[in-house]
Amino acid sequence: MQDRKLNIDYGMIQGCYWLLAAVFFAFMTPILQERQFDNTQIGILLGIRSVAAIFSQSLVSILADRYAKKIPLKKITAVVVFTAAFANLIFLLFPMDFLPTVILFFVVGAATYCISPMIDAVAMEFMKLGRKLNYTLCRSAGSASWALACVGIGWMMSKWGADSLLVLHIVFLIVLGVLLLRVETAKRPETKEGSSSTQPSGIWQLLRSYPGYTWFLIAYTLLYMSSTLGTNFQIDVITSLGGDHTSLGYSEFLMAIAEVPVVFFYGKLKKRIGLNRVLFLIFLFGTAKVFCQSFAPNLPCFMLAQLWQMVSWGMSYTAVVDYVMREVPTKDLVKGQGLLTVAGAGIGNSLASYISGILYDHFSLTVLLGAGTVAGLVSVLLLMVALQSSTAGNANIYNTKEKEIEL
Repeated sequence: MQDRKLNIDYGMIQGCYWLLAAVFFAFMTPILQERQFDNTQIGILLGIRSVAAIFSQSLVSILADRYAKKIPLKKITAVVVFTAAFANLIFLLFPMDFLPTVILFFVVGAATYCISPMIDAVAMEFMKLGRKLNYTLCRSAGSASWALACVGIGWMMSKWGADSLLVLHIVFLIVLGVLLLRVETAKRPETKEGSSSTQPSGIWQLLRSYPGYTWFLIAYTLLYMSSTLGTNFQIDVITSLGGDHTSLGYSEFLMAIAEVPVVFFYGKLKKRIGLNRVLFLIFLFGTAKVFCQSFAPNLPCFMLAQLWQMVSWGMSYTAVVDYVMREVPTKDLVKGQGLLTVAGAGIGNSLASYISGILYDHFSLTVLLGAGTVAGLVSVLLLMVALQSSTAGNANIYNTKEKEIEL
């Protein structure tokens, strides 16, 4: 029996987040291009917002752990959301030169990149308490929201320009903050004050204690780099194949709609082959997606390559949550999920964004996309090291037995 109201509320949170994320992730490059920034500057700006995530996510995770008993995680997340809305409002109302925009993008990235892992951590709190929250279904609502949004967003930008997307982004940030404040608060079990078993670990202690998790962070960083190198200038790939901003919207629609069927088979697949093999497939097909799009001969082939999303990033959102819950103790869940954002959206995205602008300006689009494929292949190898080093996953990808996740 599912918790109906909780699932509806959390599904709305995921749907709202991924609608506004469509602007933040999929359309930020054309927005910056419309504001006359060059490719190197765009790469730096996209990298700066990712660098900001490294610092902000670490800080927010520490604060969330330290004040967990006093301030509900949902309220901390709502404050971050409203901060992102305010920063984006400044970006909309006051067009700036490059250097002031760098500073502003640091704030935008610091706030916005924190939102997704904190929303995931809110779900983890409920699941660890035994609440029947169907995370996979709720996350699929987010994918459907992204898919529908991208079609409309591409059309909006073609008709009304970049500012219309920024207005949409701000509105849904505010709606998301309200939804977070409305959802019920996870009631944490009473624990003895000062008990060492319930005190959150420090970051370095966590990394030393769980070597498999540490290697996974490195592999996840490379996977993110692969994806970012392949998508930062996706609009240029599409235009080189004869498309436009509307085509970018359709491309993002196909990518996101491919994630929706995951709700029907992810659980069965994980039960049949084990989480380790599922993770291996995610990394392998994530790399295959970048490769196929990098060398697509025409726009229809590029669009079809988006369907690899189903068995790559489409499964990753739920699989990564399952992985953290398996590898990291309950007391460190917020930090464990947050460090994934630091690794992927922070370090991986920032390095790839900076490199992408340089590779594009000084070499070619083909070299840039090829670098994405290489990064993906390295991530697959590092994942195998991570799974071999796991203390909770019963060895490697050839073992389908899983440690039960205690709910």
